[in-house]
Amino acid sequence: MMKCKPVGWLFQPVPFLLCLACAAWLLAACSALGGARSDPAQGLFRAPSGADLPASTQAEAAVVVQRQNVPPAVLLAEQTPHPSPTAPCSDNLKFLKDLTIPDGTHVAPGDMVDKRWQVENQGTCTWNQEYRLRRTTGPELGLPAEIALYPARSGSQVLIRIQMQAPAQAGKVRIAWQAVNPQGALFGDLIYVDFSVVKPTETPPADDGSNSQ
Repeated sequence: MMKCKPVGWLFQPVPFLLCLACAAWLLAACSALGGARSDPAQGLFRAPSGADLPASTQAEAAVVVQRQNVPPAVLLAEQTPHPSPTAPCSDNLKFLKDLTIPDGTHVAPGDMVDKRWQVENQGTCTWNQEYRLRRTTGPELGLPAEIALYPARSGSQVLIRIQMQAPAQAGKVRIAWQAVNPQGALFGDLIYVDFSVVKPTETPPADDGSNSQ
């Protein structure tokens, strides 16, 4: 027959300490489970709400929520640097010298006049196929109102050549041209052709002596 130990053994030093340790562990476990409450409707545990968090943690959570609610387009605009606008280029033509037909040259009626100038592109724009030379004053002499301007990069010197036929009538001819950009604005120095149409002097008939006394 088994003999029951008296109840007083619980109050011995070692068993008493073991009981206290077990009780402390159970209290700690209950406190940890108290932070997550069960939802009776869903039978699941609900995560602690913001009210259960410390004040500093609540502030950080609010910042994160606000950042997540910003539309993607706004975030992209905040993160994308805006390039600085590019300044437009400038146009300028500088006349350097006449290469043929100096001003005041005499030509015969109907002669072909081959005029050439040396100029420089002193602007910052490159002259492409959209740049033109426009006649501003003077007779047409069979030429169009505008002709193509020689393509040139900024800072380069180029030769401009225009061929025309002198009129049949004697007189002074002066024609001016000026460069025009793709927007239709005139710019730079005027270039001129200046010549005079002079009929050749008639040669008097030779004296054959028939009128001599």
